[in-house]
Amino acid sequence: SNHTGWISLGEAARRFGVDGLNLTQLVQRILSSELAARRDRRNDSLRGVFVELEAGRQCAEESRTAMEAESGYPLN
Repeated sequence: SNHTGWISLGEAARRFGVDGLNLTQLVQRILSSELAARRDRRNDSLRGVFVELEAGRQCAEESRTAMEAESGYPLN
């Protein structure tokens, strides 16, 4: 199977954790269909879950924007 453009769930958590996308957040987005995921049939644990890299980047950007808004500075 061709995994180009896909990264493991663990890799996604490492890459995007700084943007507030930890493992729990990633799984929630997968379950709510906000984040495309696929499973390696040979591994039915979370290690067998892969997420689409571009979709992950998009979710991370949205998460970072939301975090900045929450901890943001008043505009006045």
